[in-house]
Amino acid sequence: MSRIAILTHSLHTNYGGLLQAFALQHVLRDMGHDVKTVWHDGERKSGAREHFRWLQKLWLRHALRMPPELWRPGRSPFIRRHTDRFILKNIAVSKRIFLQDIAELKPEGFDAWIVGSDQVWSTSSPSCLRTMFLDFLDDAPNKKTRRLSYAASFGKETWTPGDETLRECAALAKKFDAISVRETSGVAICEKQLGVAAVQLPDPTLLLPA
Repeated sequence: MSRIAILTHSLHTNYGGLLQAFALQHVLRDMGHDVKTVWHDGERKSGAREHFRWLQKLWLRHALRMPPELWRPGRSPFIRRHTDRFILKNIAVSKRIFLQDIAELKPEGFDAWIVGSDQVWSTSSPSCLRTMFLDFLDDAPNKKTRRLSYAASFGKETWTPGDETLRECAALAKKFDAISVRETSGVAICEKQLGVAAVQLPDPTLLLPA
C-alpha cells in the first residue's frame, strides 16, 4: 500500500471536477492505497487583484445580460452547502490550504503525488502551472517521491505558456515517473514541447461502473 496525494483543481462547485476527483480517488482506494486529495482554494490573491477580477465579472454579467439570480453574491455559498457536504462525505481530503502553502503537506510523507485529471495544465492559470508540475517537491536522499499524472489535460490543442514557463515546466516534467494525458493533442504537446513521453488514458469517471 502506498500513501498517495492527488493534486487537481479546487474542489468548489464544478460538478464535473468533483466527479473526476471522486472517481480517481475511488479507483486508487479500491487498489488498496491510502489516498488524499489536496483541498485547496487556488491562489491567495491580493486585494487589488481580487477587486480587478470582481470588476471583470461585473462587466461580463452586464454584457451577457444575466439575470441577478444567476450571479448574486449569495449563490456560491448556497451551492457550496451541498458540494462541500459531498466532498466531506465522499472524498478524503487534506487540510484546506492555498496553493502557495502546498509545501506544508510534504511532512505527511506521501509516497507518490498524482496530478489530474481535469485541465490542470491549462495556461488559463499561468501562475499555477509550476505547482501543477509539482515544483514544490524536493526528494530526500533516502526516499524518492514518485511523480505521476493521470489523464491530465492542457485544455486546448495548442499550448502557449511562454518561453520561460515552458522551459521550467519541461524541466519539471522530466522528473515525472510516468505521464498520462486525456487527449491525443496532449500526447503531442508532451513530446514536442516538454520533451517527455506520454500515453493517452480516459477520464477517471470512465473507470467506474455505472
